[in-house]
Amino acid sequence: MILFNGFGDSSLDFIVRAWVEDNDFYVTTQSDLALKVNRILAENDIEIPFPQRDLHLRSVPPGDSAPETIA
Repeated sequence: MILFNGFGDSSLDFIVRAWVEDNDFYVTTQSDLALKVNRILAENDIEIPFPQRDLHLRSVPPGDSAPETIA
């Protein structure tokens, strides 16, 4: 069962549900489904959007150093 769960940041969010007879197969089934979805998306040139993050590095004036750590 595939359910539309809502709109995310630059994405459509779905829930994929499957029934397994034996709970011992839950993790492998979940992995198999995720890998198959990923493969099908790649085969159809559909990229999963990831939010972009900006990283700002602050300059340290010459002579300054990081605080010493206590051993």
